[in-house]
Amino acid sequence: MRRTLCLWIALMGCDSTSSPEDDASVDSGADAVVRADASCDPAAPQVTGTLDFPDSVTPSDWATLEIRLIADGETGFARTHDVREISFPFAYDVGGGLGFRETPNWEVVAFLTNRSDADTPDASEPTLRASVTFACDQCGSGCGGSQSIELVAIDCGETPCGVGEYCLLECLCCGAPSDEPPASRGTCLPIPAGCSSEVLCECDDLESGLCEEAEDRVLRPCA
Repeated sequence: MRRTLCLWIALMGCDSTSSPEDDASVDSGADAVVRADASCDPAAPQVTGTLDFPDSVTPSDWATLEIRLIADGETGFARTHDVREISFPFAYDVGGGLGFRETPNWEVVAFLTNRSDADTPDASEPTLRASVTFACDQCGSGCGGSQSIELVAIDCGETPCGVGEYCLLECLCCGAPSDEPPASRGTCLPIPAGCSSEVLCECDDLESGLCEEAEDRVLRPCA
């Protein structure tokens, strides 16, 4: 009977030597607990990439960099980094391990904070965020795997633009000459469907103005 059972397990792709202790694992770092139903479970959701804040943000003013992978309003995975021990741009990762999840739709959020118990950012804290969708198993077991997301903010006046957005920077200096620096207004707009930031200036549906692809922005000078 045991030989038959082990043969069946081998055909299913599982490790017949697994023990109850293998059914769940805890990341020794700051990642959240990852549940795994068996040693043959597929990869859990994971996001890796590079993140960087705009020039208007001074990371050294903050204590920690918090990274969250969130689904249905609840944090599934978390990472915490001491700002004094890292540099920007920063190569990050969050999530991973074993065990599918039920939902394919997640959000990766990175923010700087001085709060010791921060789980989500408040309005005053520099924040980067992006949506991410994971592939689901066709048999209905769940969703997981690894995705690469670049979290790089774009300077756009008082409010930085996030992933999937570009900056429309409009000059407000029309009128009499002045010794003061020209005033401008920045607005973050979604990159049109079918376009990407790598070829932003080739998009047909951008706002009118002077396109600067390297800065992910469109300048609209005074007429």
